[in-house]
Amino acid sequence: MGLGSHWIPFDTFDYTHNAQHYVADERLKDPGAFNLQQAIGPYDGQWYLIIAAHSYTSYHFSMSYAFAPLLPLLIAMVDLVLHNVVLSAFVAAQLILLAIFWLVYWLVVRWYDEHLAAKTAWLLLLYPFSIFYRSYFSEGLFLLLLVACMDAMRLRRWLAIALAVGGLIVTRFAGIAAELVLAGQLWLHNPVRLTRRWAWVGLSLVPLAVFAVYCWVRSGDPLMFMAAQGKWFKPHSLLPGSALLWSVLHFWSLPWHSFHASKLDVLSTLGAGLLLYFARHWLPRVWWWLALLLWLIPVFTTDTMSASRFQIVNLPLFLYAAHRLRGWQYAAVLMGCTLGLLLVSLRFVDWHWVG
Repeated sequence: MGLGSHWIPFDTFDYTHNAQHYVADERLKDPGAFNLQQAIGPYDGQWYLIIAAHSYTSYHFSMSYAFAPLLPLLIAMVDLVLHNVVLSAFVAAQLILLAIFWLVYWLVVRWYDEHLAAKTAWLLLLYPFSIFYRSYFSEGLFLLLLVACMDAMRLRRWLAIALAVGGLIVTRFAGIAAELVLAGQLWLHNPVRLTRRWAWVGLSLVPLAVFAVYCWVRSGDPLMFMAAQGKWFKPHSLLPGSALLWSVLHFWSLPWHSFHASKLDVLSTLGAGLLLYFARHWLPRVWWWLALLLWLIPVFTTDTMSASRFQIVNLPLFLYAAHRLRGWQYAAVLMGCTLGLLLVSLRFVDWHWVG
């Protein structure tokens, strides 16, 4: 990214009109002044820096509540040592990236074998949009917690599941998918009394409840995060999934890539759905339901730009893809992913939206 940042022109339009700027990019004044720590945190990354540095009391007060608190809290904790919020975010992101690779490998070895574990880890970390794991976005932390949750779900360790689910929800609100799977597991498999079943659900909702209390104290509205989310996403109608339906119906008139609806968004979202369909008999049932909800909830609640990007955390789909790709097929896909990641990374640091 440092060597090739000048190969693609800086996207002044999106930087000016479609992005938040907490740390101003120096290239606006000096095109040669590339700073990796600053450049690797565009778009949502700027919001996480704002919250980590100033909590939810910064400017654009209500809009910041659209972002869940766990990642900025982690960055703020690192910043207690480093005293530089951008450097703290950079260090946190790279440590999360290393942990993702190790934990994904560990999970697949635990339930399958080393060969599939290596294939899955490399496919996930070289996927073109895995650039978000290297940046100040919440997907990396979400995936770490998802790995812990998936392992605990297979073992039916209710306390571990509840703790992981609680962390997922306050990392990205789409973590409610894991909450629904937990409730389903408790209903079907837990032999203890009904009151104890719902105690685990209650425990998993404690972090969200704490954040709701914080929102109420700060803004007077305990559901401010929902109101802020509503300002970010404005679908074409009030029907769930309307953004994807509209994009499918207008597919041929959409650009291949843009800041919102595009052919790439539609194809990646539908491609993930197709993988889900084929994986329904191979994936463990609890992982398949988790993958399904991780696909459905963004599709029903956001636009295709966000729904397609969020599929990079849908680990069961990468596991299934690694299982299906054999020999030269896997090598060809991995090579294509690597080249795609290099291209996407250069666009990413020059403030072209990718996803």
